[in-house]
Amino acid sequence: MISVMIEKRFCGPPKSANGGYVCGLLAAHIDGDAEVTLLAPPPLGQRLDLVAGEHGVELREKARILATGRGVRLDVPEPPIVSFSEAQDAVDRSPYDQGRHPLPMCFVCGPARAHGDGLRIMPSPLPFPLPSPLPSRTDCKTGALAAPWVPYSDLAGEDGAVAGEFIWAALDCPTGFAGAGARHLGMTGAETILLGRMGARIERRPYPGDRCIIVAWPTGRDSRKLFANSALLSSDTLHPFSDAAGPADRPRCHTNFARHPLRGTHTRSRPRPDPVPPGTGCGQLRPEPSTHHARAADKH
Repeated sequence: MISVMIEKRFCGPPKSANGGYVCGLLAAHIDGDAEVTLLAPPPLGQRLDLVAGEHGVELREKARILATGRGVRLDVPEPPIVSFSEAQDAVDRSPYDQGRHPLPMCFVCGPARAHGDGLRIMPSPLPFPLPSPLPSRTDCKTGALAAPWVPYSDLAGEDGAVAGEFIWAALDCPTGFAGAGARHLGMTGAETILLGRMGARIERRPYPGDRCIIVAWPTGRDSRKLFANSALLSSDTLHPFSDAAGPADRPRCHTNFARHPLRGTHTRSRPRPDPVPPGTGCGQLRPEPSTHHARAADKH
């Protein structure tokens, strides 16, 4: 067991942590693809415990389980390939109405956060179809949005690359924008939606100062539940951050499968993907927190 304390900087709602950030904290202790389910809002500035559970990792506040994480095999779809300039053009063309943001102080997407403090990732709709062809481009997804992102230096982990919890956080909120803006799914854009479950594959992490692009698109709706995907792309090659596995011409990416209830708090979503066989899905919990951004709590 290790203890962590989530700093107030990393809030989503005013009194609880950003959901993607929390998912990333659990995912740091899971080998390979990971899926995290949020069961209750994780509080800020309080001692929380990361423990090995029966099927993976659990985040607890005393005896209460706040989130559970496990290894899965994700079927990663190909994202729309968008250049940094196209993402910037989308944001410039259709700037987000900051006055109607439901969580203006959110660490990831809050417009009230200062530059260098919050990530300020507020994606805007892409034109359909995208105007100019790019190598290996797939057709733009219905309802797709994009935003540019240049990570700050204080987001780096011990190896110098952006820490994994910030990758998860950056992938989370754009799916909320995509879900709320899905007019073809009956949404009005005025709904407040929260993360319920998120899965991700991180194949390569960017470094602070890298020019990145985040794309997100809605994939479906089941009553009060919305489903959306997102990807983090590199602007250097116009391909997603990738590894050497698989065909060289197949785009690969950091992708999440975020589930957002339309109202209330966190709920379950569609049936989970097949679990990783026992012994391969969950890494051993380390004696210290995964990065300096989740501080070790004093032991009593």
